[in-house]
Amino acid sequence: EFGAAAYNYRLYTSEPFEWKKGSTYLEIIVSPLPTYIYPNKPQSILYEYRDKFNAERKEQGSIAGTGFSSLLEAYINFSHFGPFIIYFLLGVFIVVLEKVKIRKNLFFSIYYLMFFNILMIFSRSVSNYLLFKSMFYVVQIFLVFIIYQIIRNLAWNNEK
Repeated sequence: EFGAAAYNYRLYTSEPFEWKKGSTYLEIIVSPLPTYIYPNKPQSILYEYRDKFNAERKEQGSIAGTGFSSLLEAYINFSHFGPFIIYFLLGVFIVVLEKVKIRKNLFFSIYYLMFFNILMIFSRSVSNYLLFKSMFYVVQIFLVFIIYQIIRNLAWNNEK
């Protein structure tokens, strides 16, 4: 698994490039919007990388297998300090999540369990995918709670 990320780092740094200075993390705001709503949406760093180094994948309509990682994205944004900054922030988030989990709140317990999947793929995925997935989990949990409340209220009213 590390081989693909190391190869991508070597490919990307083999040519001169401009530091992104955190701009790839701002893509998260517009990445969920489809192009028919935002036609001039900037190209994601993932697609930019694919088009430059794996052009044959573009013809296939695929991004799978490029091995673009959050480590490379952090490096592209903030040089050698990037991975330390991003993984420090991830560590802070995990500590906060651990503290919230102790409160025995059902919502956060469910989110905590679902977030495990994101932690497993963090070093293998681009940030906008991970944050979009995190937000999607929140929406899923809220929908389940809303449906549960509706069913519970209907059952409560039928018992009376």
